[in-house]
Amino acid sequence: MKRLLEWIKEAEQIALLPHLRADGDALGSCYALAELIKQLKKTPYVILEEEPLMRFDYLEGDFLVFDGKIKEYDLVIAVDCSDLTRLGKREILYRGKTACIDHHLTCEPIGQLSYVDSDAAATAELVYQLACEANVMTRKMGTCIYTALSTDSGSFRYSNTTPRTMRIGAALMEMGIDTALINRKLYEQVTMGSLRFQAECVDKMQLFVQNKIAITYLTMNRADELELTSDDTDGGGSIMLSILGVNVGAFFHEREPGKFKVSLRSDEAVDVAFIAKSFGGGGHLRASGYTTAGPLATAISQLVEKIKEQLVEL
Repeated sequence: MKRLLEWIKEAEQIALLPHLRADGDALGSCYALAELIKQLKKTPYVILEEEPLMRFDYLEGDFLVFDGKIKEYDLVIAVDCSDLTRLGKREILYRGKTACIDHHLTCEPIGQLSYVDSDAAATAELVYQLACEANVMTRKMGTCIYTALSTDSGSFRYSNTTPRTMRIGAALMEMGIDTALINRKLYEQVTMGSLRFQAECVDKMQLFVQNKIAITYLTMNRADELELTSDDTDGGGSIMLSILGVNVGAFFHEREPGKFKVSLRSDEAVDVAFIAKSFGGGGHLRASGYTTAGPLATAISQLVEKIKEQLVEL
């Protein structure tokens, strides 16, 4: 942590690269880290692959959408990402002086300097510690960090939530951040498209192994028919896991023709990080993912067989 802070202080222009389709932790951590860098009188650039989800517009962070052009920076930091393939086209920017800040259990640290803690509920916990060390914490940073903590811990409900997570949340509340606004934006407001997506998940649901495994999917054609946006199609795996008696929920989302992003969620019975890693992916013990090619029926069958190996041990 201290070495990373030294590197930030030594640099002038710093690029921050979250993983593809930045979620609350990736985006919140980047925006908070960018604010920290500004407080140290340096210039940050949060560079995304695509526009951020609208649900995070209250964070009011500055970002650039990558235009394919190579630019040199004094320091490039991969945020909430320890897999170069998850940087997408921006991987060509990860050059020169490079660092990584992350919390994923299955990660293989990248870059010349790695600040990784798999015990953290979110990468934002590490950003918070960095800000405290630099003594530059602001309310704007606090809002971003709290958002990241809340989204990656399931509103402080998931098993990755630790006493440290709660203490950081409490400290941010004491700073005066608007937690009511954050909760309303994240959990109490849904689009019509999101409701259609939830209905589609239930309609396409398949149950396996005495209803212990629930799997659903969304094809590109169906997403177009339902007029769904990227803001609408979040949380398919969690929807499946919320069903009483289900140990593992999975959501197959076709992002490219014949290519599916698989999101896995589990209770204490199954290590989905291990399962995702066996398919070339990774993540957390209870929330992980990977990418696979069709046919869909074959991909689902392969996943079910892999999950069964762990369920047999129960």
